Amino acid sequence: MQNDYTYNRTIELPFLLQGFQMQLIVRPCYKKSDDPRNVGGLDGLPGEYIVFFVLDRPGFQVYDEYKCDFTPSQKDNFNKGNSHLKIKNFTKDIRDSCIMIDVMSNNRQFTFIGYPNEKGFLSTFKVKLNASSLLDAEQKAYSALSPLLSNYSLFLDIPLYIGEIHVTEVRTQTLCMTKINPFREVTISFDMPFEGGYAEEFLFCASLYREALNSNSCNYQYLCFYKIIEITIRYVKRLNFKAQKSGKLAIDCNERIPKDTHEQVNWLNYIYPFKSQWSQKELDIIFLKEAIDKKLNSVIQNQLRPIRVDIAHAFLDSGELTLLVDEKQHIDRVTRWLPLAKSIARFLLKRGFSDQFCNINFE
Repeated sequence: MQNDYTYNRTIELPFLLQGFQMQLIVRPCYKKSDDPRNVGGLDGLPGEYIVFFVLDRPGFQVYDEYKCDFTPSQKDNFNKGNSHLKIKNFTKDIRDSCIMIDVMSNNRQFTFIGYPNEKGFLSTFKVKLNASSLLDAEQKAYSALSPLLSNYSLFLDIPLYIGEIHVTEVRTQTLCMTKINPFREVTISFDMPFEGGYAEEFLFCASLYREALNSNSCNYQYLCFYKIIEITIRYVKRLNFKAQKSGKLAIDCNERIPKDTHEQVNWLNYIYPFKSQWSQKELDIIFLKEAIDKKLNSVIQNQLRPIRVDIAHAFLDSGELTLLVDEKQHIDRVTRWLPLAKSIARFLLKRGFSDQFCNINFE
């Protein structure tokens, strides 16, 4: 039977903030205006949902990173995913080789179906559940599956990385994909290298920044960016102390997070010189309402630092557990503040080490 709705199966990425988690929602419109499936917004209504978790081998991209492909959630195309875990007694009939795992989470039972790809490696988990919205379905399914993957990863000593999450609202066939937005390809021409030498603090911060971009862990990225913030603040304080003794102007690193759209764009262009166009969606992602029009130090201490403390306690301290680092609520909290943390780190680096950034011409 032919569907009475249409939408693209493969969609070009909108290229919002590169390197950060993004969501793309595609909602079909049904031909009859009075069709009850046209009722409700993009978030979805209470009802049945299907969630796909597409696994990926870290560091090995097997599909076009610049496109969102919804075929796994539409056609049960399990060949897209991949992992290091091979299913025993695999046959060419993928559906006959699937595994079923019952998981209890928050007093609810979830039945996950694990499918292999054409080579027999576990590629995708699928689960049906009732939820109040697309986000609620993703959070419930993730909270149930993530501890299972962590346990397998621990016991088998292999990574089990979720590359994409696909959520389908059964009632409307609305599709939602959560994935990491890829980095842009950049063309540059290098001028003469900087001849003045680099401060040790700058080199350390630069290495942390590259580590953050190379990592697929939002927790680790956050720790790297926050450490850059701490190091740079201490470095600027030392410079300002010397400047005060010699009668020179101090470096001001405690500006307000801009509130006006025009000022926000100028602020971002100062720290991201290679990107001049900013959509309202990008501005809303970076400039959170809890931070705008507040002093930088206040945002760092009252908003960024508590998250850093929670992550650090989970990773480093031997005291009471404060969080599970793979809980969806915690991940959402970290990813929400990550773009601003990264931007503040870049701002402080640019302000504190203004003479040490690479001199690059962008085409």
